[in-house]
Amino acid sequence: MPLIRVGRSPFIGAVLLLAAALNLYLFIEARVVTQLVLVALFGLCGYLLLTRPYLVIDRNSVHIMSRLGFPLRTLHFASPHDIQVVRYTLWIQTSGGPEKVSGFSANARHWRALAAAIAQAQATAPRAGASA
Repeated sequence: MPLIRVGRSPFIGAVLLLAAALNLYLFIEARVVTQLVLVALFGLCGYLLLTRPYLVIDRNSVHIMSRLGFPLRTLHFASPHDIQVVRYTLWIQTSGGPEKVSGFSANARHWRALAAAIAQAQATAPRAGASA
């Protein structure tokens, strides 16, 4: 599998940046320091949601990333046949059993590209136990 990055949905990040802009306007009008703190908080959260990946999939693992960019959880799989996208759910067959990763907050375009890359990798990779 090639290295694939799945970003978060831009909608939530855009809403947070809009909230930061609104609070900046309120700070300019009222000069209340609380509004400036909210500008920084909403702006930083919106920026992180827009720029940090949600999932990073490499050759044999799926890294679920935190909003700060560090791996929150890593799931390992043996072959591309152990990973499957069903609608907005990524199913991974690990040594401990099947694991489910929700794609609800993922960027839809990235999610479709992930599904296509998995299908291509499954088409080119030999199945386990298949004779050569």
